[in-house]
Amino acid sequence: MVSDQALKESQDLEQRLRLRLPEVNIISQRENLIFVRCLITKQVSLEATLLFVEDYPKKPLIIQLKSKTLSDKLLDGLSKLLDDNAKSIVGQYQVLPQLEFLVNYLKDNVFCRCFDEFQKVKKELCSECVEMKAKQKTGTAIFTISIRNYKTVFKLTIPEHYPDEAVVVDTLGFKSNLPQYLTDVILRQATEEARKCVEPPLNKKMQAQFTPQPSFYKIAKFLISDSFVFFKTTLCKLCDKPAFPEDANDIRLHNRDPLYVERVYCTHLYHFGCLHTYITTPPFGKKCVICDLVIYHERWKETPQVLQDRWAHKQAKMRELDEVVDFLQ
Repeated sequence: MVSDQALKESQDLEQRLRLRLPEVNIISQRENLIFVRCLITKQVSLEATLLFVEDYPKKPLIIQLKSKTLSDKLLDGLSKLLDDNAKSIVGQYQVLPQLEFLVNYLKDNVFCRCFDEFQKVKKELCSECVEMKAKQKTGTAIFTISIRNYKTVFKLTIPEHYPDEAVVVDTLGFKSNLPQYLTDVILRQATEEARKCVEPPLNKKMQAQFTPQPSFYKIAKFLISDSFVFFKTTLCKLCDKPAFPEDANDIRLHNRDPLYVERVYCTHLYHFGCLHTYITTPPFGKKCVICDLVIYHERWKETPQVLQDRWAHKQAKMRELDEVVDFLQ
């Protein structure tokens, strides 16, 4: 049997919600049950069932949550938080305080919009050399990557309508002692990959099959594992020496220096001197020694045939010089 307090609290609840919690709407209401929908954004919405128990409010209100957009693990965590919060208001009216607690939590914790991705980033990408600090209210994740004598700091921000909107790559607050000619390319590529997660391609046939995809984990992985950690640990596979020197102050910045680092189309790194020799000596049309894709770089645009002809011409000139030297001797 429902207590008089529960019946009294249920009266005019819809009006009080409209004034204090416009994000919450009553779906239906019975003697001992209240069904409500909580809508923060399109992607941050849930339904709650509030059950009045005997001896309410001496005993806590039972609340069950379900959502089509939020993670089940997040809902489990929210249920536990509501249970803990209920203990502090036992003996008082609980419906509005509990719903206020729920709404404020969802509004103040932006990473609710990508809870599973956030946990996956923590588990798979963070380590002793990769640290993530999350600012829940702004939805900003600050990543710090420290390997050897290299340090990179970048930020990703979750927008209001995530995942329908792409994660934002903060290029202004980016810091790194890796060379800028490489980091600028990586940041542009990360922004473009994030855009492709939410914007359909121009091809009309592909547009029909397109659905927006979450971008937080994908872009975090691209920037951490596929780029900045990779840069700091990879070798030039043509000489088997570290692509970058031990000390960041020793990085070569002149693009004709043999140890200047080049990033080819397939994203792998080589020293300029090693790559130039590799590309401009036979056999021509060589492939990346790591991924076996044909090497492409704007500094070496010549076709294999042009390189072959140039090599043959160079060899002919050398033979002519050798003949002249032999004749003079």
